[in-house]
Amino acid sequence: MKFVKYCAWLTKNAPAHTYRLPTEGEWEFAAGHMPKDADFNCGVGDTLQPVDAYAQIKGACGGIDFWGNCWEWTSTTRGKGEDAVKGGAFDSKRTACRTEARTECRSAGSGYANVTLRVVREDR
Repeated sequence: MKFVKYCAWLTKNAPAHTYRLPTEGEWEFAAGHMPKDADFNCGVGDTLQPVDAYAQIKGACGGIDFWGNCWEWTSTTRGKGEDAVKGGAFDSKRTACRTEARTECRSAGSGYANVTLRVVREDR
């Protein structure tokens, strides 16, 4: 997967840190429970929005944009060799954006207009 290679490149160029994709569980922990009345970019017919368009809705660890706009890759692989994606996208149903949703996955070898990444940075 090209994002794993990207994380390896980041790690090589940052001697104090290691970068990687989060596991599905780590992503869920960082996001926390989606607020019931949260306003974020999802629903049929919407389009991508700037990264900080919904910055007022924060995850449990203070991060933004966990729900909607773009799915996010994780390092968790599912049964058919596909990687789990989390968070939903602009073209997802709101229920698919829930933190607890664990049905979506994608083939790492394909490109998707509505899937991006969030990386974990660890001190070495």
